Amino acid sequence: MKETQRLLKVVKRQSAFIEEMEQQYPGITKVKRDAEGAIIIDEEIDNGS
Repeated sequence: MKETQRLLKVVKRQSAFIEEMEQQYPGITKVKRDAEGAIIIDEEIDNGS
């Protein structure tokens, strides 16, 4: 039971972190895939300038 509670806390912290990152950087958690399921990498880099 203790391990279950510990893991639940970990998952909740991870979930909160991911939500915060998504708010700060919209779309960061999205993965684009082609028709065959391969990941599409956007090679354009935004360096903030």
